[in-house]
Amino acid sequence: MCHAGLTDPNAPAVLHIEVEVDVPGGKMPATLYLPNTGKGPGISLLTDMYGPIPFYRAVASRLAAEGYVVLLSDYFFRQGRLPAETREEGFSRHSRSDEVTAIDDHAAAVSWLQRRPEVVQDRVGLLGFCLGGTIALNLCAAGANAVAVCYYAFPFSFGNPCRRKAPRPIDIASEISAPVLSHWGDADYIPLSEIEAFGAAMRKFGHPYTERVYSGAGHGFLAGLVERSGDSSAAHESWELTQAFFSRHLGGSR
Repeated sequence: MCHAGLTDPNAPAVLHIEVEVDVPGGKMPATLYLPNTGKGPGISLLTDMYGPIPFYRAVASRLAAEGYVVLLSDYFFRQGRLPAETREEGFSRHSRSDEVTAIDDHAAAVSWLQRRPEVVQDRVGLLGFCLGGTIALNLCAAGANAVAVCYYAFPFSFGNPCRRKAPRPIDIASEISAPVLSHWGDADYIPLSEIEAFGAAMRKFGHPYTERVYSGAGHGFLAGLVERSGDSSAAHESWELTQAFFSRHLGGSR
């Protein structure tokens, strides 16, 4: 599922530092990735249920090389490390988590990022994957000063049970007024009917929303950036659109 077990040997080498973000009731470990200029617009990277695995560290490095200050947080820190990067262990850990708390933690992370001296403007980017994409939509609905790119988010909720579920994006579409770009594949297990219903709701309220659905692409198709597969075309096309979206709304070196 998603990007467990993937590494990216071509990820650029960038400066990164381990940090802690003050969140309600604790400190969330995170890594801050810096562009070679030392300053730039901020992006918070929200992972899938596996947390900050090597694939996401590579994505953060790619963005930093494009001129962004990227925060990669471990929002499952309360549940501890995964014994193994397997679907079963990932679902088991998620079942002990609280998605509403995860939203609060990421809101704190966005505020922390906005206050960093390396970040040059208040508006930041959110880049969310799978469950992280769903949380990014929740943050936009909660009024975060942000723009969002979501890969394979769940418009009708992440299916695995947990202690407390996040609001369903389809139910709060009227409140998601920030610019959003969403990527899905039509071979995903997320039903096309849910994707279409969410898009219709966003357009109904006149929000700046764009969706791309890639033919033949499955869940986790951005893996095609680092491995040759049938999803490689969708991966590269979507990544170009993602970079253009952030460049248009945030700036960066592009």
